[in-house]
This record gives sequence, structure tokens and C-alpha cells, in this order.
Amino acid sequence: MRREFRMQKKVKKQQTFLKNRFFLFGVGAALCAELLLYGIAFFPLVQIHAVQVEGNKEVSKNVIEGFIFERLWRTFLLAPTASIFLADTQSMQSALVRAIPELETVHIQRKFPDILTIAVQERGVAALWCWPAQEGQESYCAALDKQGMAFKKADPLLGGIKIYGQGQALNLREVAVKPDILEAIAYFAREAKRRSLFLQEELSFEIVSENQINVHTGEEWSVYFTHTQDFSWQVTKLQSVLEGKIPPEKRKKLEYIDVRFGNQAYFKYR
Repeated sequence: MRREFRMQKKVKKQQTFLKNRFFLFGVGAALCAELLLYGIAFFPLVQIHAVQVEGNKEVSKNVIEGFIFERLWRTFLLAPTASIFLADTQSMQSALVRAIPELETVHIQRKFPDILTIAVQERGVAALWCWPAQEGQESYCAALDKQGMAFKKADPLLGGIKIYGQGQALNLREVAVKPDILEAIAYFAREAKRRSLFLQEELSFEIVSENQINVHTGEEWSVYFTHTQDFSWQVTKLQSVLEGKIPPEKRKKLEYIDVRFGNQAYFKYR
């Protein structure tokens, strides 16, 4: 009698999801990532509690702080957070410069765990752009930076270079004077003071055209010069004619001195 033997197949046990190490590793990694995100966004120790402002002189510290605090809170995973990790410092910097014209540059840094430092540089006043007082109105001046841009209202009694304009008052951030013209005016004012050209130092400037700038002196006469020619040579011609051809006692009779053309300075009495 023949017997048949059959090999029995081993049945491989199927692993459950919970015993699959790759699955468990994935679940663990997901939990760790979730905890990390939660910590970054909502952990109390990294919520911004203070803003430190540096470099401000004219602009109020409270104004800058208030502006930043209004923009700290963001929504993350449908919940509000002021996490130092999620603070959009680049956007804050740009927004602050746009909102406050007096600020030239803003740099925001994180100071862990919960502080933002705001380093600002304010615009310097290069000149005042003014309008003479009209009937029933006060005179108006705006401070200009080195680029000729108006960035704040200014007291007409404030010292420095005054440039008188025509037409309506400027809007903030509007350019009143081209930088090269402003540079010429500033140079003339510095050299006039250094060389003691005038008996009275009070000067005001009027931009008549692209080729003519009038300097009104405290002695009630004017100088005509241009930013399109050599600044130093024009001032030298002015000094030469004042010292060599016009005695101090005759200055009050002057109407103007024109130093725009060639090697000569032309003058006229009233």
C-alpha cells in the first residue's frame, strides 16, 4: 500500500499595522512634528512680550511700539499666535517705513525668546521747502531730506536752508527739489558762510527755472546762479566782485549779482 506524503506549507503570519515598525515610525514622526509645530506657534515662552526701539529721536517710541504690536498676532492652525518664530519681520519693516515718512530705514531682529528689537534711522533735514504766508493764512514749511523729498511739516522759524516754492503745499513723500539742485543750494550756503560773503547770514533760495536759482540775501539783494555750472567757480566769482568792485556801503543799493555766465559776474544797482 503506497502512502503519499504532502509537504505542508507554512502559513506566514500577517503583521498588523501596530506591529509594523515603519508604520509606527511614521506615526511617531507625525506626532513629533505636530508637537514641534505646536511649540513653535503656541509655547508661552516664545510669545513676543516686548519691543525694544533704538535710534529714534523725533519719532515717538510709543508710536513705533504700537505699530509693531498691532501686527504681531497671526493666525496659525486656525488659532492666534504672537510667536517670535512666526513674526514676519520683513513685512513689518516695509510697513513701518511706509507708515512713518520720518523713518529712512528700519531693521527688526529677534531677541530670543520673546523680544523684538527695532533699530531705526530717521531722515535728516537737508532744507525747508516753504510757501510765503498768504492773506488770512500762515506760512507753511515742509522738511526735505537729502533726496529732496518732503517727509514732515516743519516750523518756519526753524533754522537752516529755506527754499521758497510756488503753487500748492506738498504732500508728504513728494519730491520738491531734485537732488542735484539741492546739492548746489547746500554747497552755496556752506561756502557763503565759510567765506563770510554776506554782512547778514540769513539766506533764502528760490528755484526760478532749471537753469536759474535765486539767492535772496538779508541785505535785500539777490544772487543768480545755476546748478548746471561749476559751483565753486560761481562762488569764487561772487567773492571777487564783492571784494573788488562793490564796497560794503554800496551793497544796500544792489539789485542783483549774476554769476551764471562765463568768467564774469554781472551786477546791477537799483
